[in-house]
Amino acid sequence: MGATLQDNRQAVVSGTDLLVLNCINKCWNTLIDVETLASILAGAAPADGWQNHLTMFFLELPLEAVAQFSAEHGINKSELKRSYNSLMPTFRAGNPRMEAWLNG
Repeated sequence: MGATLQDNRQAVVSGTDLLVLNCINKCWNTLIDVETLASILAGAAPADGWQNHLTMFFLELPLEAVAQFSAEHGINKSELKRSYNSLMPTFRAGNPRMEAWLNG
């Protein structure tokens, strides 16, 4: 499921994907790829082992990048909200702007 940096470069299909991958992979030894991230966010794959990457996705990325990535990969707000809420217990602090957007 994990990918090497070279695999990620080959899988990138948009500037948004590149932004997302660079942000969420920067602190971890294991790199998540676009397909795995999108599958987890859409609820089609378990988040096992990727919680740190998902936390970065929801807490560190600009809201606009989250919205663009989701739109490009056909992930709707209800799927994102489910993923966000499942991770909430692991967050030290939530993301009020993200929560307002997901609930809006």
